[in-house]
Amino acid sequence: MVGSAFSSQSALDAVGLPINTQSHTPIQQWSLPLGVWVSLTVILVGAYWSTLSAMVVTWGSSDSFQHCYFVLPFVLYLLWDKKDSLASYAPQQDW
Repeated sequence: MVGSAFSSQSALDAVGLPINTQSHTPIQQWSLPLGVWVSLTVILVGAYWSTLSAMVVTWGSSDSFQHCYFVLPFVLYLLWDKKDSLASYAPQQDW
């Protein structure tokens, strides 16, 4: 990529995400994958609650790890910033 501008669209294409070509609304397309994702997240947080709470205590008590509080907000900002280009992609099964 020397001499060319970096494009987030080309980066997403390189990852192999399918472009939305169906006539369904975004809510219809993402309802099942989002439900599965939320369910798995709740299960994992429940299973690892003691570990996660210990991580937060460590972040608060150690100067070396206090930057960890900024990771999730930063990731959420990056997703929000790219929301227009991400909206053109649809979930697709790979089996």
